Amino acid sequence: MSAPRSVPLTLTMTWRAWQQQGAGIALLAVAAGIMLGAGTLLLQGGVNGLPAELPASILTLAQVTQRGEVVQVSTFMVAFSPVLLALLCALLATIITPSVVSEDLRGGLLEVLLSTPLTKAQIFSAYLGAALLLTGLCWGLCSLSLLLTWAALTHLLPLGLGLSLSPTLAWILAALPLSMTLWSAAVMLGGALLYPRTLDSSAGVGGSPARLLALAPSLLLMPAMVLASQHLGPLLLGGLVGLAALSLAVFRVTERRFRTAALLQ
Repeated sequence: MSAPRSVPLTLTMTWRAWQQQGAGIALLAVAAGIMLGAGTLLLQGGVNGLPAELPASILTLAQVTQRGEVVQVSTFMVAFSPVLLALLCALLATIITPSVVSEDLRGGLLEVLLSTPLTKAQIFSAYLGAALLLTGLCWGLCSLSLLLTWAALTHLLPLGLGLSLSPTLAWILAALPLSMTLWSAAVMLGGALLYPRTLDSSAGVGGSPARLLALAPSLLLMPAMVLASQHLGPLLLGGLVGLAALSLAVFRVTERRFRTAALLQ
């Protein structure tokens, strides 16, 4: 998507976005990681529709025990924590990406950038890169808080809890949220550049169709993984590859269909 000349612009945009909202979203990510870690381990019941015996494929991802006995609900929640983390990252990307672009759209800086030797692809890659870097930082902070919370609950507090994570779950904790971040950021960037008026309704969880499209894959993850729990490997691999390809396609469509005249409307 990008060329080496867009790297300095990407870093500049990332630093600007961090100065504007970095502290707030960083605290949000840390708080979300702590709540996710505590909720997944301490939730002992109340999940409607959870089967009496979890599928073997779920138990291979993670296992939570309390005084030697497997805790079914907590095991389920820990195994599906990547889905919850992916939803959080996708949601953060829908907030961060428009904020990275909106100031340049409204202030005329994008028109100035388009008059430089940089191509549209390089400029748009810089916007996308800034959104991905900032959201990726939030993912890192949230993941670290999640792991530290799990460690504290199982090793520091006398709760009798035990937790084992498989290498597969560790891989999913990284790949799934980051792929959802890429998709969400690409869709929100396309919506902001092709339909600048949607930025006026970008506040909040609801809003433009682009936001709903950006969140759709992460919202479908939970039922998809429950229904296809015996085929998690192919499902996840196919989903990751498919989302990456679709994200690239959205970026290319944005680059080709973008018209400077849309900024003047």
